[in-house]
Amino acid sequence: MILFAATVFGRLLVEQRIPAVIAESLLALTSNMYLIWTLTIVFLLFVGMFMETLAAIMIPVPVLMPVMFSLGADPTHVGIVVICALSVGFMTPPLGENLFVASGIGGSSVEAITVRALPFMLAATVAVFLIAFFPEISLWIPRMFGYS
Repeated sequence: MILFAATVFGRLLVEQRIPAVIAESLLALTSNMYLIWTLTIVFLLFVGMFMETLAAIMIPVPVLMPVMFSLGADPTHVGIVVICALSVGFMTPPLGENLFVASGIGGSSVEAITVRALPFMLAATVAVFLIAFFPEISLWIPRMFGYS
């Protein structure tokens, strides 16, 4: 049901040219790749805190991809950054899905797990920015296997 709703919503966005409008607005704001990556990552961290996994992937990607493509970003690199940023969002309070999963498995409270997970969230956030700003970090393995 979630996949169906996300697909319909994504198609509606494309038919109404919402991704194009957002891309034009963002590119009118700045063409600095680092600033756009920063805005994108902050947005994805926020989305990851509140949305279910599949919907969090299916809804923002059609909006973000035209922006990144127009700036010359590699689609594989964009996908890797999106997944990494959302995974950090999924373990970030207040509604991080992975905190509840860890609470259920570990038998500890969500609050206790959150306190212990904070250093890992910070390190993962720094890693996402490094991956975004230096594409070779995420693309050297695909290129080693012939991706160009």
